[in-house]
Amino acid sequence: MNTLSTGQSTLLSNLPSLKSLAWTLIALVIISYFVFHAVEGKHGLFSLAASKASLEQAQKELTLLQQDKEVLELQIAKLYQLDKFPDLKDELIRKNLGYIKQDEYIILNKK
Repeated sequence: MNTLSTGQSTLLSNLPSLKSLAWTLIALVIISYFVFHAVEGKHGLFSLAASKASLEQAQKELTLLQQDKEVLELQIAKLYQLDKFPDLKDELIRKNLGYIKQDEYIILNKK
């Protein structure tokens, strides 16, 4: 009986260390889960870098569009004052309506 009680006491004495080992493993798994998603997740570090690159590209495109808008606004302002800009009036008529002067020739390029 002595050996049986010694075996049981050894098993019982190891039981608290098994519990602490189990809690340590559970905590490690939970921490690993959150660290993985902090780095690789939808809002993680890698997606942050991709978002920054996308933002820079969008800002470059925005500046180009703003420049185009300014050019178009100037052209619209000139359209309201066509009498003051006869060259622009002539250019627009030729370009949009296809008019030419009597002494001009049209050369067509087939592309």
